[in-house]
Amino acid sequence: MLETWIKKVEPDQVEVERPEKESIPVDMFFWTGGVKPNPVIQESFPEDAKNGSLPVTEFLQNEKFRNIFAAGDNAFFINKKTGKPVPMLGQVAFDEGPIIAKNILAKEAKEKIAYTGSIKGVVVTLGGKYAIFQKGNLLVKGFFPWIL
Repeated sequence: MLETWIKKVEPDQVEVERPEKESIPVDMFFWTGGVKPNPVIQESFPEDAKNGSLPVTEFLQNEKFRNIFAAGDNAFFINKKTGKPVPMLGQVAFDEGPIIAKNILAKEAKEKIAYTGSIKGVVVTLGGKYAIFQKGNLLVKGFFPWIL
């Protein structure tokens, strides 16, 4: 169900809005929420925005406009190790924020801090005391990831 807003989840039903409210009976419910950058980026940089986000250097600065920094869903950063964009995760934005703050305060390029795009891992709980943890090629299932 695309373009659907989840309003309420109960043990046997999910209330959604698309555009009118609707209750859907469920036995099991999986939610994969999409994320997207602020539309101001696409409007302001229509030729440059990658999937609506702003391309940034390792210092989280826009490549063309060095006085513009971006983080989280608004930043399009390619991880140099993997060659892939850093995923839109909360932990990424959490790591990028302090780097941007320090780089704004930096007076010379050599003082800036480079962002590497490291991911600490992803944990998905699957009910009960069972979860899956993945970091790179490492995949752990069961009780231990649930504790994480």
